[in-house]
Amino acid sequence: MEKVLLNSDMLNDADSIYFQIDKFEFIKFKMYNIMEYPKFFVACYKDLAYRGIKHKSLFVPMSIYNNVSVLISHDANFRATDTFETVLSAIGINERNLIVYIPDVLKDKFKAMP
Repeated sequence: MEKVLLNSDMLNDADSIYFQIDKFEFIKFKMYNIMEYPKFFVACYKDLAYRGIKHKSLFVPMSIYNNVSVLISHDANFRATDTFETVLSAIGINERNLIVYIPDVLKDKFKAMP
């Protein structure tokens, strides 16, 4: 967990999720293993609760959102039509303000493709 400000570092990071605390302050959690996504999300929410931190929104880069969506389609516990939000609900997380964004680093990769 790391406190960060809304800046280019956040907009260029495709490997972390961010919890918005106030207008420009965020808490960053880096995801090291996409295969462990349920444990990762539960651990993030538990850490915030333990510290008494309330967040306004959850920012998830498109890369993590897509990877979790692909894993869902191969997971026997979920149907192929289940969504990222369904998975969060299934592990006990009811996020009202989920924002999926495309980091600038991913935009640059797609621009460079022929």
